[in-house]
Amino acid sequence: MTFNTRTVSFLATLCAAALLTFSCSIDNTPIPFENGAEEPGEVPMTACTSDPNCQAAGGRCDLARQVCSPSCETTLDCRTGEVCDSGKGYCVECVGDTDCGGGSVCRASLCGTACVTPVDCGSGRTCGESGLCIADPSGAGTGGMPGEGGAPGDGDGALGGDDDDGTGGSGDGAGGGNGDGAGGGGDTLQCRPEVKILVQRSGAMFENPSADDTWWAAISEALAGEGAPVVSSYAESLDLGVRTFHMTAGDMNCPIINDGPQAASDLAQFLADEQLAHEESGEKIDAPLPEAISSAASSYARIDNRHLILVVSGNPDSCDSQDDVCAIEPTVLALQAAHAAGITTKVLYLSSSTPYGGYEQAIANAGAGEPVAEMDGLGTSCGTDPTYYSEAGGDAPYEAPNSTGEVRASLEALLDSIGSCQ
Repeated sequence: MTFNTRTVSFLATLCAAALLTFSCSIDNTPIPFENGAEEPGEVPMTACTSDPNCQAAGGRCDLARQVCSPSCETTLDCRTGEVCDSGKGYCVECVGDTDCGGGSVCRASLCGTACVTPVDCGSGRTCGESGLCIADPSGAGTGGMPGEGGAPGDGDGALGGDDDDGTGGSGDGAGGGNGDGAGGGGDTLQCRPEVKILVQRSGAMFENPSADDTWWAAISEALAGEGAPVVSSYAESLDLGVRTFHMTAGDMNCPIINDGPQAASDLAQFLADEQLAHEESGEKIDAPLPEAISSAASSYARIDNRHLILVVSGNPDSCDSQDDVCAIEPTVLALQAAHAAGITTKVLYLSSSTPYGGYEQAIANAGAGEPVAEMDGLGTSCGTDPTYYSEAGGDAPYEAPNSTGEVRASLEALLDSIGSCQ
């Protein structure tokens, strides 16, 4: 069985939250990705978040579709319906508009309907960050058409909008003559971005800047402390969620993810319990960041307007690599994959005594979709693939407070930069 790649791309957009394991059928029923390669290239179209997922088949991970794709020099190396992106070195859905049929356009290697605002996309759809129409996960309507007017003082608009319940909105006549009332619209939940705050729960957070004044205590106080906890202050404008991640030596479960409650008082207790569990574990605890990022990317309730804030310290670990620098590249790749799926990541970096030079800027750039410069010496130590990097890196902003007293302001600055469309 084979899949048309344009169909897979559309389905991948609809099911971004499940892409690590599943594709979707037209009726949104999850089905496994095809495991057999029956087209040129001999690379199965299996789900992926980075190149290592595709190495066994000799392919690369197409981050836009999050599926394995053949490496290529020309389009003859690609499966039916794909073209070779010589700059990336693997097959993609499109390079230019001419690769897309039916009046579609090419944006970020995907074909679709171009848009600027949700109104361009029609009922049940919204405008994604790439400038293509996608399914509206909120079920919101696109708003009503202007009313046709009515008698002076009445003016009920005759043309209703596309509400999510299928009924027309009504115009509110202005009275006096023409009654140019605007039709009602659906609830635009897209104006309340979904934000996940991913907090590292490993030794660096409990040991720095000092044992008596820790990053963990500072971020806990900022998120859920007395006074004006961040989760309460931003509750109306942002759909906030907090989760922690860690791993313990010898534990088959990696990463270990714990989601906190949304209410500030409950979250405060959750974070206190996490600290106690860390202190009582008696085991070495590490921070598998690339896997935690991939887990977070698959957990969003919506498809569009998704943001991730990393609260991290020191160098990253991974489930396969601890206490060396070789988890940096998988972290960069996980952030690039998340960005390709429409998730923007911002970084709150809390210093420790052992950061690898350029790491903070690298993850900030990857999370923002900016170029990442290869870090000196990393390739020699870890066999870094230079195709992921640029000669010059970007300058995406990130927060790096100098003391625990600055953590709240840094976190608020990141949340303010997300804003909303209201």
